[in-house]
Amino acid sequence: MIGELLGIGNTASVYEWGKTEVIKIFHDQSRSMHEAKKEAKNAEIINNLNLRAPNYSGLLEYEGTSCLIYEKIYGPTMLKQIEPTKLSVSHYAKLMAQLHFELHNIEIKFNSNLKTELTNKINTAEVIKEYEKQIAVDVLNVLPEGNALCHYDFHPGNIILSSNGPIIIDWMNVLVGNQAADVTRTSMMI
Repeated sequence: MIGELLGIGNTASVYEWGKTEVIKIFHDQSRSMHEAKKEAKNAEIINNLNLRAPNYSGLLEYEGTSCLIYEKIYGPTMLKQIEPTKLSVSHYAKLMAQLHFELHNIEIKFNSNLKTELTNKINTAEVIKEYEKQIAVDVLNVLPEGNALCHYDFHPGNIILSSNGPIIIDWMNVLVGNQAADVTRTSMMI
C-alpha cells in the first residue's frame, strides 16, 4: 500500500511502500513502461556493483503504471542540508566531489555508450536546427571516449545523507563514458 510522498522529481514521484521500501511512480503513464524498464536495467547493474545506492527490489504495475521498488533510505537530501554559508557549501562540495570521484573509479566492463546516447539526443532534438546538430555531433565525435560509470544526473538532490553515509539515488540516466562528461553535466546543473 502506498504511503507518504517522499519526493517528486522531473519524471516520477517516490512514496513509502511498506516499512522498508519505496515505490517510484512515473508521471507519464504512457511512457512508464519504457522508463521503468530502462531504469530497472540500470538498477540491476548498480546492485551488482556494490555502490552507495539503494537496493533495487523489482518492477511492478500499480494502478496501470509501471513502477520500481527500492530500499527505503532514511535521511535528508544533501540539497536540504546545504546552508547559504561558505563553510557549508565548501563542506558539501568536497563531499560531493569525493562521491563523484569514487563513482568514476568503479571498474566497468560495459562498452561506452555516453557519446552514442548524446548523439541520439542531439539528432532527435526538435528545437535544434540541422546545421547546429551537425556542429554539436562533430564536436562530440572528437571528445575522448571513456569507460567510467557516469550517473549523468548527479546533484545534491540525488544524494541522501543517511546514518550509514551518503547514498546516491536516481540511476535512470546512468551511462558509461568519460568522467569529464559526467562532471561537466553536474557543473551545468548546479
